[in-house]
Amino acid sequence: MESEPDLSPTRKYTNSNKPKPEVTKPEPAQLPAIEERVFY
Repeated sequence: MESEPDLSPTRKYTNSNKPKPEVTKPEPAQLPAIEERVFY
């Protein structure tokens, strides 16, 4: 998995969302507007 750096960052960003975990799914019930803005 670490052999391909091209799929490593892309997969982690779409799968784990590590680059923006607090902005991706911090509290959808409290920040629904922010979640939609980051998603779309």
